Amino acid sequence: MGETGMGMRRIAVGVGLAVFAAGAQAWALSGEGVLGGEVPTPYADANRKVELADGEVYALVGRVVFPGNEPYLHVDLATHSWLENRRRLANPLYPLLSDGFDWRRYEGLWVVAQVKAVGRLVEDQKGDPLYELFLMPIVAPAAYEGDGTGDSR
Repeated sequence: MGETGMGMRRIAVGVGLAVFAAGAQAWALSGEGVLGGEVPTPYADANRKVELADGEVYALVGRVVFPGNEPYLHVDLATHSWLENRRRLANPLYPLLSDGFDWRRYEGLWVVAQVKAVGRLVEDQKGDPLYELFLMPIVAPAAYEGDGTGDSR
């Protein structure tokens, strides 16, 4: 085969690969054909909303609340939109570990809490096991300088 024939063949293969790549990208972004379309796709909402990771350190904005006798951080989902998964939208409260720390001093206040996420297995109301993330303070919370209007509730 001459140089012209090889050149045409390379162009045809190149065009074929480009068409395949474009089709594969469109298929991947559609989420169709695999597990009923439930596969996360790049840059879709499924990959933008996450949960805190056990053992990781975070600086979270929120209000310290006591819905019962235990302290919780009502995380500001407007500030931390990456946490707006289905579970957190329904319940934006993270239980706070006390470990000798007096959370009552901060009750109702907007704070920036420097915390470490700690995963624990607890029982739900039915007695079934439930994996829950708790927040352990690293240092005393700082007053949040914002006006608190970022609260999503």
